[in-house]
Amino acid sequence: MSKSLLFFMVLMISISVEAIECEKGGGITVKGNNGTYYCYSKNKMNWWTGLGWCQSIGKKMIHYPEDCRCVGAECPEEMVLCPNLKAIGISYVWTSTPFGEDYAYYIKSAQGGIATDSNRAGTHYVLCY
Repeated sequence: MSKSLLFFMVLMISISVEAIECEKGGGITVKGNNGTYYCYSKNKMNWWTGLGWCQSIGKKMIHYPEDCRCVGAECPEEMVLCPNLKAIGISYVWTSTPFGEDYAYYIKSAQGGIATDSNRAGTHYVLCY
């Protein structure tokens, strides 16, 4: 068996294990424009609950701006603040990045934009990796 085939098989197994863990935690697996696989919550949460949910499934919440970067052929050409998550079929998602004491950044994924909301608002989904 060639090394590249073996590497591909190991990669597919690791992606499958991550998808199973995500689904067991109540999420679904989605792929960012940079090729990273994320666990997307099926339910809206407030920021605090979202942080805890990611930790409970052994992951961490995406972080703005680091996890928004996108390099490669799959990336949108236009300049947006979060091209990695633009138009990948998910709704507004919290980031782990606070904005002051009572707010946090979230990503408007359809547009790849960034905004802030009260960290107590249960109006956004969560994306972990």
